[in-house]
Amino acid sequence: MKKQSRALRAILASSLLVILAGCQTPQSITMPTKPILDVMVQTDGGMCLSAGSTESLATYIVELERTINNAQ
Repeated sequence: MKKQSRALRAILASSLLVILAGCQTPQSITMPTKPILDVMVQTDGGMCLSAGSTESLATYIVELERTINNAQ
């Protein structure tokens, strides 16, 4: 009887661990594609972006924030 009880406890414990591990599996996140930017580097270390690159960068940042916030 004790052997059956130990075996049952072991089965229940392992089943619980499997269930808990399945609940903790992180979801895969699809990150937005990084834009290709047209950057002009200045002599003082600054940079300038074209209007299209600025818009692409802003869109990327918004999509990235949305993706991260939805994952939480």
